[in-house]
Amino acid sequence: MLIIIIYGARLRRPDLSPCYLQMARWRKMMRELSAEARLHSRARASSNRTAVRLHTAAVYGAFALIAAIVFGATSVRPF
Repeated sequence: MLIIIIYGARLRRPDLSPCYLQMARWRKMMRELSAEARLHSRARASSNRTAVRLHTAAVYGAFALIAAIVFGATSVRPF
């Protein structure tokens, strides 16, 4: 963050104290860590959604297999 103070017709950058620079570095690091944490949480959420979708597909596949076996058994030898 660069602060520019206007005095008359010329621009002047105020002197930045070491404390301010240290805080700016700390904020930048925290922002990067926060972005990395958001990325990991999105990846976990995506992984959870994928697992739920695979589980749903497996359940529907099992029902389809059972229906195919029942339908095949009744069509060969009707009651």
